[in-house]
Amino acid sequence: MVSNLKNAKSLGVHNYVMKIIQHNFPQAHSDDRLKRSSEMLNGIKLLKLYGWEDIYLNLIKAIRTKELESIRKFNTQFGYTGT
Repeated sequence: MVSNLKNAKSLGVHNYVMKIIQHNFPQAHSDDRLKRSSEMLNGIKLLKLYGWEDIYLNLIKAIRTKELESIRKFNTQFGYTGT
């Protein structure tokens, strides 16, 4: 019975930590950047025709900057060192 309580408590903590990680993980910026990059690659002829390369490039760079800031914040909060 005591071991079941310990397992329930540890499972509760595990679920709590996973929810925090999933909530704080910088996935949204990555999705947005990939979407914009895909749009640019799919519509490269139109971008060239209308001269929109710089506009899209700046937009993707701005989104990438936000993505990197989120990743750095996430790593700082959870102590990830990359090793």
